Amino acid sequence: PLAIMSDSSFLADPDLIESPFLRRLYDHLGSQLNPRFLARLARRLEGGDMRSRTLRRILWRRYGVKAEAFSYGAFHEPGAAEPGLTVGRYASVSRDARWGNNHPTDRIGMSRIFYEPGQGFTDQWEIARPALNIAPDAWVGSLVVIVATCSRVGVGAAVGAGAVVTRDVPDFAIVVGAPARILRFRFSEKVQEAILRSRWWERSPHDLREVKQAFLAPADDARTLDALARLGPTPTLEA
Repeated sequence: PLAIMSDSSFLADPDLIESPFLRRLYDHLGSQLNPRFLARLARRLEGGDMRSRTLRRILWRRYGVKAEAFSYGAFHEPGAAEPGLTVGRYASVSRDARWGNNHPTDRIGMSRIFYEPGQGFTDQWEIARPALNIAPDAWVGSLVVIVATCSRVGVGAAVGAGAVVTRDVPDFAIVVGAPARILRFRFSEKVQEAILRSRWWERSPHDLREVKQAFLAPADDARTLDALARLGPTPTLEA
């Protein structure tokens, strides 16, 4: 089961896979090697995007991107996402979805040269850097653009293909369009509450096999809700 984690402690998640060889390589030469080369090795040796610990270490330490176990998407390519992105367990993000900072429209010049360190003009970020949390089991579809005014895509939310997301997306909402609007909610309030109480995403697929039927039947089925209720609280791992 997943720990209730903070900061870099998510890298200790026992559901992640780590190659001893890659661990030694990263510890000794990680800062000298091309991060994309390391990412390719990590995918091959550590079970792919969903479970690689080394890939997540690269994203966190070099790029400030927190990607929890079983998540996958565009953000897994080193340098593809801005610092401040957090992606929860089991979240699914299309390879061509995009998120980033706004340019400062109140300044004389909007080019990154004037506000991004390393461009020869300033030594520190000159604009606020927004954070984005894509919550557990959220699904962000193809060609979605999430702008800086959105700070959260909720638990189990679904963002339809081509949407331009300008504001926070509630838990279990289905949003579509440009700008994105709520089309409907996936479940009734009763079912939403039951799912949120269960916090099933804090468990591994292996642990969830004991309530396998809950994932194979409609969510509003009484047997599904009974199975979720039987899960009980998630044990925590000491960081």
